[in-house]
Amino acid sequence: MQRLADGTPVICHDYEVGGWRLEDLDAETFGSLCPDAPLLDSLLEWSRARRFPLLLEVKDASLLDALAARLRETDPSLVTVASFHGPFLRDFAFACPGVLTSLMLGTVLDPDDMIELARGYRTRGVHPCWEARDPRPHRLLTQTAAARIRAAGLRLTLWHEERPEELGALLRLAPDALCTNDPGLLKRLRDAPIPMRR
Repeated sequence: MQRLADGTPVICHDYEVGGWRLEDLDAETFGSLCPDAPLLDSLLEWSRARRFPLLLEVKDASLLDALAARLRETDPSLVTVASFHGPFLRDFAFACPGVLTSLMLGTVLDPDDMIELARGYRTRGVHPCWEARDPRPHRLLTQTAAARIRAAGLRLTLWHEERPEELGALLRLAPDALCTNDPGLLKRLRDAPIPMRR
């Protein structure tokens, strides 16, 4: 989530679209360049109507006040706010204490370090983003480490993945959430019966 020139929060992963920086665009131009990317207000309205939970990654810390104001009017069970920016998450936790926050981590860390950072930034979850750290990134997080994070009372969200064998391995870590562009595949893998050992 980022902001346009007038401060309007929008849902867009990239910092630039069509050669323009998002922070230089107005809502009309943004809509013409990214017709499928919603404004935050539209997405929140859609989520409330369908009771569909959202994971909002905040890239721009200046959105703190605008986001907190909007989410105070939203069922906190429908939103998790995530960011690589720990100080933003700490400040957001004070501004909007009912909403779950999750610290995104690009560096591979052991579970105790992740727990310490999460507590320092007052987050209720950790979100390792390690998909580019290894050809088989599931090897970077053991079941023992995942259990340690959950035992500390933190939610565990895992990185972006589409490969069936990797998704299967990540599911075995029993995360609270897993990012993917193929939710149908993830659901099939999650719902598949576990083969019985003979």
